[in-house]
Amino acid sequence: MKKFLFLTGAALVILAVSLAFFRLPITAFVITRVLQRAGMTNIVFIPTTFNGHELVVDRFSCTLPGSDNRLVGNGLHITWNQSIIHSHQVNTIFINTLSLDLVQSTPKSSPISLQQRLAAIMRNLPRIRPPSFESFLPFQHLHVEKLAITGQGAGPLKGRKLSLTLDKPAWLDQIGRPQQTMKTPRSGMGRPRRKRFSDKRENNLTARILLPRAQLQVQATISDSSTMVVQLGKTGQQIPFARVDLTTHKRKIGSRLKIDLAQLSLVNPLLAARLPEMSGQLSSSMTVSQLENPHVDGEVRLNGFNLSGTDINTVTMNLHGLMDPTKGVVIQGEATLKDITVHQAGLLRIGRIHVVLQDGLLFARQGHLQGSGGISTTMQNISTAQLHCDSISLPLITVSSSADNTIIAQVKTQQPVIGAGLTGSGYSFAHVRLLPKQDTTITAAIARNFPWSVSPGRWRITTDSLKLQDFVINTDPLTLKLQQLGGTRNTWQLQTTLSWPKVHLQAGKSGLIITDISLRLQGDDSKISGNGTWSLKPVPGLFTLKFSHNLKNGRGGAVIVTDRPLTFSKETPFSAIVSGWSLPADLIGGELRITSSIRWPHLRMNGRISLSKGKGFFRDIHFSGLSFSQNLQVLPLLSSRKTGTLTIDTVDVGLPIHNFSTEILLKPGKPLPILILKNSHASLLGGSVSNDYIQIDPQRPTLRTTIRVNDIHLADLLTLQQVKGLKVSGSVSGELPIRLDKAGFHVDSGSLHNEQAGGIIEYTPPSKGGFANSPLTGYALKALEEFHYNLLAASANYKPDGTLEVQLHLEGKSPKLDTKRPVHLNITTQQNLLSLIKSLRYSDSLTNEIDREVQQHFQKK
Repeated sequence: MKKFLFLTGAALVILAVSLAFFRLPITAFVITRVLQRAGMTNIVFIPTTFNGHELVVDRFSCTLPGSDNRLVGNGLHITWNQSIIHSHQVNTIFINTLSLDLVQSTPKSSPISLQQRLAAIMRNLPRIRPPSFESFLPFQHLHVEKLAITGQGAGPLKGRKLSLTLDKPAWLDQIGRPQQTMKTPRSGMGRPRRKRFSDKRENNLTARILLPRAQLQVQATISDSSTMVVQLGKTGQQIPFARVDLTTHKRKIGSRLKIDLAQLSLVNPLLAARLPEMSGQLSSSMTVSQLENPHVDGEVRLNGFNLSGTDINTVTMNLHGLMDPTKGVVIQGEATLKDITVHQAGLLRIGRIHVVLQDGLLFARQGHLQGSGGISTTMQNISTAQLHCDSISLPLITVSSSADNTIIAQVKTQQPVIGAGLTGSGYSFAHVRLLPKQDTTITAAIARNFPWSVSPGRWRITTDSLKLQDFVINTDPLTLKLQQLGGTRNTWQLQTTLSWPKVHLQAGKSGLIITDISLRLQGDDSKISGNGTWSLKPVPGLFTLKFSHNLKNGRGGAVIVTDRPLTFSKETPFSAIVSGWSLPADLIGGELRITSSIRWPHLRMNGRISLSKGKGFFRDIHFSGLSFSQNLQVLPLLSSRKTGTLTIDTVDVGLPIHNFSTEILLKPGKPLPILILKNSHASLLGGSVSNDYIQIDPQRPTLRTTIRVNDIHLADLLTLQQVKGLKVSGSVSGELPIRLDKAGFHVDSGSLHNEQAGGIIEYTPPSKGGFANSPLTGYALKALEEFHYNLLAASANYKPDGTLEVQLHLEGKSPKLDTKRPVHLNITTQQNLLSLIKSLRYSDSLTNEIDREVQQHFQKK
């Protein structure tokens, strides 16, 4: 028995000595086997000390699972005690050097799109169980002297050699010092009590990574209060420019983010592609809940943002997402952008943009972004150098995306786009409403050039009145047939056709009705041009248009031509195309041709107008054979660019006027131009009348001029007077001063006289009674039976009531009188010329009507 006990004791001693001697190889074997079961390969583990309270490893290296990345460490020292082991913690961990050699992975043949990455995150998010950060702290203190990570960057760091250094924080110098104790007064009998002071950072893990090339440092702190704080800042500065706070509570994960965007450019030395220059303060808060209804809520705020010459005062977004493992994440919410300024050509400013997600957007599991509801957007106070708009309301649209990073938006039929308060240089729209006649698809690819397009289709556009300087334009709803609309980030192309049934152009009380308008447009981001046609119904005729507009400087022009002349008739007079026609004149015959050109933005319109075979009237005066040609400036004020000509074959004022011709000139005036007639001439009663200059100002009713009378045949004049028994030979000439005022038309002391001596007056009264019984009158009548005059002078006065008074002075001889002395006669006559002209017109009208009835009677036979 003693021998057995001795052998047993000896065996135990030998085993203890063997274990003590072989404990390091055994430890290395056990740990190597554990790491191999964890998937690591090429393991090197060389311990130098292993006892009941510490482990010292000289060198450790291994290849990480699933890759060729290798982890290498030197000088690993771990300490513990019995009570800490029971709580699965250690005292301290010291590592002299630790490095991770990253091997650049071979890219896959088919890249993963952004939507696929989002879908993968959304798919796996519900499976995540947010643990307490406390479970990551199996030790009271962690001491890492130095950590070096080298390798080739991926993603935005692709092509960069990385060298990251983990430095020892100053507070870690206190690690390993004995815990302090202090004596307290005795409480009665017994030993003095000791109070333990532990490090205030106990159970916190703080790691700081220095990026020497970029002079940056990343610091992460994990505490047992389920909080992680990650900060990014510049080396030597205590305040970081980026900070993320993560918290967990039960099955909720919360995060807060703050970034000073102006300092993000500090990371450019690490990146293959530089970040754009920007500024502003970005902050956000998000909460992910995986309780009964998994969802995410968040708010994003951006203040004082500037990027590539675009300023935004504030941006706020409130989002709510419902997570469904079978579908993805449905996001609802709204966003508001205020005071946006784009510092580019045109200087675009937007007061406010408000975006609402209704019914949500769906991140589908297959990597597609789908719209189960829609997006509505309202923009307010949009302005450029040439344009201002009070508001633009975009309709609800559904959105989806494909695996090739193409976003597809669909505008539903009958969902209007509304613009209000559109004002430009000299023009304004109250409201504009665009209504798609079918579902319209808009595509945009997230690529370098950002290609986008709008599918072809028809749109209905309705507008309130357009004010264009002194004009008001009212239109029927127009139809837009879109053939092409698309482009890239900085360019676009357009091809479309527009048609209007009717447009009413109003200037004061007068207006012009334009019908059957067809316009074809094509253009790009620099210029838009087109051509079109329209009519002025009911008058036959056709206009054509060609125009071009430069979108860079707002300049443009157009040419308008009558492809078929306007043809007037009694059924379709000129007044038929002009609403509110109030002038006492009209065209009931003729062909009108127009060629005009327009320039803007300082609106100017010039044109050449010609009329042939014109027929019409002005008050009671009828004319025919009217022809004129005039080169005009229409806008900004109506005036002549050159002197035009006007001719009329016949003017009927109660006596026939033929072959009227004049030079016509319009001078600017408001609201109507000043009319100037020069070198006027017409044939009248075998002679002619003429005038050098007449100026007619519609704004001033006073007119003065002188009409010259040349070689008027007295025989024709007496025929007009229709005096029975009177015959006169010879002709007269003279001047008639005329005056036009508020009262009407005047002739003041007009004078006529015979051109040649030798005229004869023969007058035989129809009866011997009356004036013949007077001795004096009988003497005069006797002389007029055959009077050879060598002087005939007449003074004429005409009043607006139609009274014509003529004082006649005759000198000559009469064979009927028994005397050789000269005979002087003074005769005064007075009659109503208007009544005479009306009777003549009535007589002519009755004669013409009888002739027309007779012709129709014989034509029927």
